[in-house]
Amino acid sequence: TAVSALTPIIDYLELIEQRRWNLYTKNGIKVLLPEDIATTAEYEPNNAIAQLIKINETNKILSRDITTIDLRDSRRILIQDK
Repeated sequence: TAVSALTPIIDYLELIEQRRWNLYTKNGIKVLLPEDIATTAEYEPNNAIAQLIKINETNKILSRDITTIDLRDSRRILIQDK
């Protein structure tokens, strides 16, 4: 799965309301993942993580001084600075 590429930087995962996951990196970034439901099959968690990996490869986003990356909307990524 896509998440295996992030394994070295993942601190822990948190299940939110039995519907979706938040991923926390070792440097303190919270990544909000989309729900894995039939209505969002084109943008399920693995696709969101693959998008995050691609963005990180080009922009080193996971090394920046940010608190949150919101991947719940397939049309845009929201980033909150510290």
